[in-house]
Amino acid sequence: GLDIFSAGNASLTSVGAMWNYLSGIYIDNTAGTGSVTVNNTTGDWIGGNGSHGLYIQSRGAVTLTNVASGMNSNNGIYVNNTGSSATVKPGVTLVYTLDRWVDSNGFRGIEVYSSGPIKLTTTKKLYIENNGDYGVSLSNETGGTSVGVTVSGIQATLTSKPGQIYINNSYSGSGLVVYTQGAAVISNVSVNNSLNDA
Repeated sequence: GLDIFSAGNASLTSVGAMWNYLSGIYIDNTAGTGSVTVNNTTGDWIGGNGSHGLYIQSRGAVTLTNVASGMNSNNGIYVNNTGSSATVKPGVTLVYTLDRWVDSNGFRGIEVYSSGPIKLTTTKKLYIENNGDYGVSLSNETGGTSVGVTVSGIQATLTSKPGQIYINNSYSGSGLVVYTQGAAVISNVSVNNSLNDA
């Protein structure tokens, strides 16, 4: 797959990674404090890889946009940026403005560890389905009470359709798991047919 080791910022746009022996995309910029951004609005599928689909280790802010990941042997998307020594800890943001699937991964669909705020939002339809363990696992409990977790779509209006997160068929674990000492804000999320649901 694609491996990136850096002490600075890492930015990927319109990427794909399929049928690799290990991870599809592996990013480690913990040698510095740079950020990581992956914008796959016009990118290809990340899937069918022998380990993780997208794996990120960082000490900076991480922003993922419209990243789909499926049929990987381990996690679909894994992010850990807990190593920051900054006073204000950088967060992790996953934003979806297009219909996307994170599905059929051998372990978890989305797994995030951070000491800053975590946000998973969509304005369209995000399907997190048929993953082997948890559908979504988000943890920032090391960040204290001032940082929280947001998992949300948007309400429908007279002129727009709702944005909805569907978490279904997490075979060996819960659909949605959140570990935080701060506020947890969850809206427009549907969790069904998981071993322990949410």
